[in-house]
Amino acid sequence: MQLSDFYSAILLDFISSYRKFYSCETALLRLTEDWTSKRDRGELVVVVSIDLSKAFDVVQHDLLLVKLKASVMGPMLFNLFINDLFYHIKWAKLNAYTDDHQIYISNVVLVALGDCVSHKFLFPLKNSIDIFWNEYR
Repeated sequence: MQLSDFYSAILLDFISSYRKFYSCETALLRLTEDWTSKRDRGELVVVVSIDLSKAFDVVQHDLLLVKLKASVMGPMLFNLFINDLFYHIKWAKLNAYTDDHQIYISNVVLVALGDCVSHKFLFPLKNSIDIFWNEYR
């Protein structure tokens, strides 16, 4: 078995970069089709887009090395590292292409969407920023 086969076998389908038969177009098509089907069912969709271009700079490198078994394979390694994110976020759908990620939720009730965004995303994000700020100032 080639390394690329192993790599593709362990990554979830929502990671579209640096993989055979995946591209920016497949990522955009997946998002467009999913959002359109949700809108067709009368659901509202909230999308949070995140640019993780600097995220690799703050990765715990000892943890990364354990995950990667001391390999130096460039961008594919970042995909391996973020793959776990998809297992931990159950309250939303995720999509990733290189360092651009989308987290999205849908519901027919606007208030429910607002509550979910506030409690599941904004509150933890604010706490993370506060912890980071207090630790490094």
